[in-house]
Amino acid sequence: MKIIDGDLANDLYTHFMIMYDEGSDIETLIQQFEDDKEDCSSDKFSYEICIIVYALAFWEIGELTPRILKEVEKVIVEKNSVKIWTDNVGERAGKERQKELDKLLKKISNPNLKPRKRKRSKKTVRLFETRDVLTFQY
Repeated sequence: MKIIDGDLANDLYTHFMIMYDEGSDIETLIQQFEDDKEDCSSDKFSYEICIIVYALAFWEIGELTPRILKEVEKVIVEKNSVKIWTDNVGERAGKERQKELDKLLKKISNPNLKPRKRKRSKKTVRLFETRDVLTFQY
């Protein structure tokens, strides 16, 4: 079991890292977090996933704020995902989820000494654009 497990978690994490790699500044990333947090606030499970994924992503780039860490602590104490995993998958799955959440909290509670660098995108030469029409003589 991993912290980033499921479509929502993967989508949020991937989108964050793409924005980061493309050069978005921290304020823009924080605004994206706030927007996604609001979008996910309608159900507690999605909200927890959003908070946890963004906390991990901000920690990985060395920009985790005390406010975000406090939100992580709050959602872990509420145990919404643990309850859902326990009810839907079983007691063991709920305990494993709690174990992963505790490991995450311990990890992100300490500063990341080796923040992730932005990845350079490989520039590809595009010979054609979308909707170009090619014809060939036969």
